[in-house]
Amino acid sequence: MSEANEILEILKKAEKKNAQPSRTKKTEILKSKKKLTKREQQILDIEFSIRMPDNYTLVNTPELLERLVKYYKAYKKMYQGDAFVYLDTETYGLNNWRDSLISISIGFESEQYFNIPMRKFLHNMSKDVETLPFDVVSNALRPLLEADYMIVMANGKFDIHVLKNWANIDITFNIHWDIMIMGGLLNENKPKGLKEWYNSYTLPWLIEQGKMSRDELSRPTFKFGSMFDKIPYDSIPHSIANYYACHDVFMTHWVFRYQKFIIENPSFGLYRVYKLFREVEMPLVAIFATAERRGVELDSKFLKDIIGRVLQEKLDELKKDIFSVLGRTITLTKSRTRQRQGIKFKEEYEIVEEFNLASPAHLAIKLYVEHEILEPEMVYVKELKRKVPTQSTSKKVLTRNKNVLVTVNDKAHKIVDYILEYRGLSKLIDAFCNKLPNDTVEGIIHCSYNQMVRTGRVSCSAPNLQQIPSKFDLIRYAFRASAGRLLVSADFSQQELRWLAIFSQEQTLIDIFKLDLDMHSRVTCQIHGFDYDMFEMIRSYKGESEKETSNKIEEINAKYYGSQELLFAMTYLNSKEKGANASTVGGSSQTIEYLAGLFELLRKKTKSVVFGNNYAEFKLLSYR
Repeated sequence: MSEANEILEILKKAEKKNAQPSRTKKTEILKSKKKLTKREQQILDIEFSIRMPDNYTLVNTPELLERLVKYYKAYKKMYQGDAFVYLDTETYGLNNWRDSLISISIGFESEQYFNIPMRKFLHNMSKDVETLPFDVVSNALRPLLEADYMIVMANGKFDIHVLKNWANIDITFNIHWDIMIMGGLLNENKPKGLKEWYNSYTLPWLIEQGKMSRDELSRPTFKFGSMFDKIPYDSIPHSIANYYACHDVFMTHWVFRYQKFIIENPSFGLYRVYKLFREVEMPLVAIFATAERRGVELDSKFLKDIIGRVLQEKLDELKKDIFSVLGRTITLTKSRTRQRQGIKFKEEYEIVEEFNLASPAHLAIKLYVEHEILEPEMVYVKELKRKVPTQSTSKKVLTRNKNVLVTVNDKAHKIVDYILEYRGLSKLIDAFCNKLPNDTVEGIIHCSYNQMVRTGRVSCSAPNLQQIPSKFDLIRYAFRASAGRLLVSADFSQQELRWLAIFSQEQTLIDIFKLDLDMHSRVTCQIHGFDYDMFEMIRSYKGESEKETSNKIEEINAKYYGSQELLFAMTYLNSKEKGANASTVGGSSQTIEYLAGLFELLRKKTKSVVFGNNYAEFKLLSYR
């Protein structure tokens, strides 16, 4: 018998002896007089029905941990080039800077899986089960994991932070394979989570290979999330916690094996995808983890007390302007149930309330009924199979009507534009001045940079620092560079499209960049048939002052008044937007503003995620 197998046999015997408490009057579960909740009953049902696989081992004593360490070392010698280690952690939540570590799970190519709890079990059935202190586990595993460069994980960046923050184990540059990243590369249109990949791809493959029974589909393997929801691992019976923790690394193991089989199979021709995975995506894991750990310093006091106050003053001014036009109160018609001579009936009555700008219902009454600033739009309702008048206050509807003027005391007000600005500023204050300081840990924001999002770009979350608007760049001053460093704001100019031109060698794309044209505008014009020079002049007609804007409008009229290009654009506008006049061939300031808004909207659509379809059409148009 090999050294690793001998250690494993000893480990199994010791685990059974230490992890299973003897059934005495002291440890036996007495039938509670209190009726169990549905959740508690589900836990008990799982506990008594679950069959622990022989290769799922609970490591909860110093002796078992010592033998696991010996097994780990022997395993690395025995398997050498195939000595992959499957690693996972369980925590109290998803914030790895605040939610502490509960347990560490380790799996091996030998199909042995171990769970090491580091918190006392709180469930009545497991309170007497021994667990290991943090420092004991950390000191034992640190030299092994930090020297191991064949670690396989699911969402490895999360566990990198957990192990570093709570166990002082640094495996930032040790991850060999992240199955979620590979999952995103192999199929970007499907969820790339561990359980999704296991259920959809790996389990059917294992059943087909005869390595798993079809009975696996009916076992409680997949029910942990739905049954226990946010219940921590230390609050359920230790046998259930051990089962699910070990099963996570079991799934990681076999999803990895399935992905490796697919990506390395020459018949699938995925060599370039594999190259992208190894040379770009996996190295980025360590880079993003390092950036997240360093974080960004935020001056919360400055953000709340200075920037927040300035923005709130601006918000109050906008609110005052809106109230000056729409009024501070609103009259609402409500109904109540009354009873007379034993007969119940509905009675309507009027009530005067303070006008709530955040209420779409209040706003609709003000704009459509009380002041008749907007007209209801006929919208087709599928259920009714006909068009009905609607009083929408959505951003799309308001944006379309933002130039509507309302005159009060001989003064014109762009009331809809005021409302749009109020909404944007209100959300900004709430999202950044009020909530962002709550996301700091000792003054630092540790956001998450997400790879393999469907756009092909990197996204940011918890919190999203990519959504800081340039219009109110005052908020950017709340971020601070650490001592000896600078904050730099930079952006690539149409980076993806430039790479597209380089790799595809599409001459039309190359010519656009050589002529220093705007790619998105050029493609938009090609698709919709606009003149490029006119499109760009109108789209960028606004100057830094009213005089400069007026001069640009005069330039547009001098060049395009009465032209077929402008007539075509106005005809297009009339077909898309309410309020434009197709016979207008010369541009008033309002006409130019309408067109500029339309052009910008079309350009944004071209620039969006679905630009692939537009560029395909663009290429076809070029060939024609």
